Amino acid sequence: NPIIRTHAAIALIKMDDDLGHGEIETAIAGTDTDLAQIAMQGLEEAGYFGVPLLMTLNNRAGSHQAALAGVVAKVKDQLVAQLEAEEPTHRQRSAHALGQIGAASTATALENLLEDPSNQVRFSAAAALASMGQAKGIDFLFQALRNTDSILRANAVKFLADVQRQSGSVEAQLVTALDAQDPLARAGAAQVLGQAGVQTALEALIKATADEVAEVRANAVIALGRIGADQSRARLESLLEDSDATVSYYAEWALGQLGSS
Repeated sequence: NPIIRTHAAIALIKMDDDLGHGEIETAIAGTDTDLAQIAMQGLEEAGYFGVPLLMTLNNRAGSHQAALAGVVAKVKDQLVAQLEAEEPTHRQRSAHALGQIGAASTATALENLLEDPSNQVRFSAAAALASMGQAKGIDFLFQALRNTDSILRANAVKFLADVQRQSGSVEAQLVTALDAQDPLARAGAAQVLGQAGVQTALEALIKATADEVAEVRANAVIALGRIGADQSRARLESLLEDSDATVSYYAEWALGQLGSS
């Protein structure tokens, strides 16, 4: 029974399980209007758990696009309200989902969370803003990249990499940061570029392997290994005899990621 399958798929989405995504897609793409309505109502009720699939469907051509746009608007309003929830997890997941929706009208509500007591809430709000190209979110993440607290720097790297993969909105700032005065910023930028696999940063990363600070060189080398472009081979080979053992170790590792010439 397709109605039972659709309700089961909705239940899975509400449990943060994507196994039922195909069933929801089939229901909304099909000719049964009632079944499509059940699926869309389920996505609305799923809140932040349903946003990834909801946005995928909303960006496709189809006969239910107007109705899907209405669901997106309702979910967006629900999520903005949940930014004030007592439970940090709800605030964090709502902020993340609003970043996926990408509505600029939610920027002010997200900016209010940049002072939240929870690290994860603050970083999720900043990442959501950054993915929309909002300066306050981008500035927050790049400031954290220069923080002496290793946990905050790790969060900055993780969230900046997510933002870059999702929207590509921070690529220019990351490449610029490779020349920043602060070595923590240079090292962090190299990490993010590698984790996000930014191919266009190849030349800047090769240049960064000559940095005077070994930590920056090492992170640039790791990034080149992650990107895996053969153009970096000659430079990596020259770093096998680097004065810092960590740099030479990762140069050997990175060459291994490139494979045989």
